[in-house]
Amino acid sequence: MFMIFLEKINNTGEEIAQQILVMVDEAQELRKAAWARFDRLLAYTYDNLKRINLLLSGSQFGLLINFLGVENPQSYLFGRPYIEIKTSRLSDAESFEFLELGFRELNMNIDRNILYNAIDKLDGIIGWLTFFGYTYSMGATKSIEEIMRKAIILAIEELNNFLSESRSAHYKSILKLLSERELSWSELKGAFEKT
Repeated sequence: MFMIFLEKINNTGEEIAQQILVMVDEAQELRKAAWARFDRLLAYTYDNLKRINLLLSGSQFGLLINFLGVENPQSYLFGRPYIEIKTSRLSDAESFEFLELGFRELNMNIDRNILYNAIDKLDGIIGWLTFFGYTYSMGATKSIEEIMRKAIILAIEELNNFLSESRSAHYKSILKLLSERELSWSELKGAFEKT
């Protein structure tokens, strides 16, 4: 079914003589539908549907790389070239520019103090800056505290989902240790071995 959809997109690209970008956000989640063999579908798309450019993004980079198998000789996607874009925390100036440009695209003029307050609380993390910008622009709330509360609920939900999928209880123990204080790798290993 999805193959037919991609072939139709490719045919449209052929008709208009344009490349079409197909983006899959949180692509590592495709691994949960192992029966669907998305890795095979992606390889087919790459090899045969020349008007489609694939953009895969994910917040769990290690899981995404493992799922794609680009480093696994047994994988359908092994050996195919790809470009990896890693993001890092933005400086305060970059965060301000990121938010300002985003709001400008929406024709919204936001008070600089609101932006500075958000930047101070969100520490340059692109995902949280995006969440703030989206939530604020949708008008659901204009309170940074309310947006932060929603962000915390979302983060807790994502953590709980991750922990419920995990087959190891060790993750919970490690997270508990790290929540209590900052630890070096050797300190974490020693504390974990005592539990």
